[in-house]
Parts: sequence; structure tokens; C-alpha cells
Amino acid sequence: MTAASLIFVASVGFVIYVLALYPLLLSLWAKARPRPIRKTALRTRVSIVVPVRNGARWVEAKIRSLLETNYPGELIDILIVSDGSTDGSDALVNAYPDRRVRLLALPAGGKSVAVNRGIESVSGEIVVLTDVRQTFDPEAIPKLYRRTRHPRRKQPRGVQHRSVLALRKMDPSQSEPHRRHARGDRLDLRDPA
Repeated sequence: MTAASLIFVASVGFVIYVLALYPLLLSLWAKARPRPIRKTALRTRVSIVVPVRNGARWVEAKIRSLLETNYPGELIDILIVSDGSTDGSDALVNAYPDRRVRLLALPAGGKSVAVNRGIESVSGEIVVLTDVRQTFDPEAIPKLYRRTRHPRRKQPRGVQHRSVLALRKMDPSQSEPHRRHARGDRLDLRDPA
């Protein structure tokens, strides 16, 4: 058998494997070891942190869009973190009638300080970080929630959906690297293998 005919036979064998044998093996494996889809109710508390610096013209629309999300209202709390705002943003947030909306007024220190203080000040298991200028997709929190739910995952999880970032806060009894990761000091957005 010549080298050319050997390459031809190997190529034909590879094509047959890819088009027929591999799908057949996958279907047999799926039947032998099924992995059922686990659907759970949305029962996790979500805290939304919105850092703001002089965002009075956007803050009310942002709060409205956050409250209109397709997630159980009793499980959402919104923390607007004012980073030294001087345009009346604080007054608008304080005057908002919904008790789920809170204000954390800080002296000007930068967005990273506002985000870190906001994450420290909320109690939700999932923390969603979003900017004040963009309106919020009503499906964003349910989508982020589903992405953070991984039954075999032991470490914290961070996911991103458009301009929104969600972090799963971890139990304080975990090791220091896990606590740092949950606070957002280090965040790996790659999907696990």
C-alpha cells in the first residue's frame, strides 16, 4: 500500500468517524449517562449596586428600569452609591418611594471605591454591578441568575451580560482567596470546563 492510498483511507475513515460514528457514540453516551435539567425557582436574594457621580438626569430612569425586572420584587434590593455627587442625585434617591432603594453617600473617591464600598454594604447572595446611564434589560437578572447557578461549582462565579456584571457572594467562613474573589478583587469570567 502506497503512502497516498494510506492517506486516502485515513481521510475517508476520519470523515466517516466525524459524520457517523462520533454522533452515534454521543447519543449512546447521553442515553447511558443522562444529565437532567435542573430548574429551580428564583429564590436567591439579589443586590444591585449602582455607582453614581453626578447622575441626576439618569438615576430615576435607572431605578425604574431596575424595579421593572422580571425577578421576584421581594428578592431585590438596590443600592445607589453616590461618589460625591453634587447635582442632586442623593436627594432624588432619598426621595424615591420604594423601600428597596437605598442610598450610600460617600465623599468623592472614585468609582472603584464606590463599587467596593457598595459590595461591602449589601446582603444579597448575588451582587449585580451596573452603570447609571444604561437602562436595564428586564431579563438581565434572571439570565445572570441562571448563569451563576452551577450545581458542581464550589468557587465563586462571576458572569457578564452586556454592560452588567454579577458576582456571587461567598460565605465568610471560606478561605481568604475565595473571599477576595467574591468581593471582586479578582474575577475570572471564563466559563468552566
